[in-house]
Amino acid sequence: MNIIKKKCIEVPIEKCRILVNVNPVELFVLDSVSVDVSRSSKKILISNLPPSLSEEVLLDKLELFFSKSKNNGEEVESREYLSDMRSVILTFAKEEDPMLDLKLPISSPYICQV
Repeated sequence: MNIIKKKCIEVPIEKCRILVNVNPVELFVLDSVSVDVSRSSKKILISNLPPSLSEEVLLDKLELFFSKSKNNGEEVESREYLSDMRSVILTFAKEEDPMLDLKLPISSPYICQV
């Protein structure tokens, strides 16, 4: 998945911009008595999210950002908030992620007043 090559992406949320980490999601596949780990070609893990924003605000803003064509995004099929990690998993509708060419300015981690 191309977006994973970026590692960090700046995402506008509310009146601020946050720097988030993007990593592949490893899926455990149970096959009889063996377990296999593979990288998903449709899912990304977004971490380093600020604790000050609500779950719904984060999910809505991240889905909107990563699905916009001006950000080279694509349709987000599902989203999952991992509260214990302050992270989000986004699942894209297509196997290939067109966000390889996503070129966003990288700044300091989240600084936000809400």
